[in-house]
Amino acid sequence: MARPMLSPIDARIRALAAMHRLLASSDSFESLEDHFRQLCLHLMQALDREDVVPWVQMPNLDLLQDRAAMVALIVVELVTTVLRYSFRSEQDGTIRIDLRAKGSAAWVVVSASRLARAAPNVPSSIIVRFVGALPGHAFLNGGAEFSDGMCFPSNGRVGMSRPSTGRAR
Repeated sequence: MARPMLSPIDARIRALAAMHRLLASSDSFESLEDHFRQLCLHLMQALDREDVVPWVQMPNLDLLQDRAAMVALIVVELVTTVLRYSFRSEQDGTIRIDLRAKGSAAWVVVSASRLARAAPNVPSSIIVRFVGALPGHAFLNGGAEFSDGMCFPSNGRVGMSRPSTGRAR
């Protein structure tokens, strides 16, 4: 009888494990956009927030291996922060994850169109530490469209941008 009650918990644990496997293999993926989309889908499943859809848009940026792994970890933290302040439980919506690059700089912005509760006015200390290790800087905008993000030296090349499927699912 206890098995049916464990099923949702088991699914969340499996999603968290899948997300951690992806984070551990952030140096071996076909496309940065697809990799980040999969990370976000596993995160939404692990947090039991499949009502929120990640919309991921990124050029094919060739990041150094250690930089790609750190950026992936930071994006998971950024998405978690936006999710925490933008949606009440059972309130569906979309979180946008955009990566842009110009010259030797790149930036990631994670945003949602609604603010469900009072947001902090500075990025979390863990995000600041992670971004500082790149080195880069973190930012947060608690306005009508809540967003957080980071800017960092890309040390990579922007490849040919392919058309984006955008919305995940």
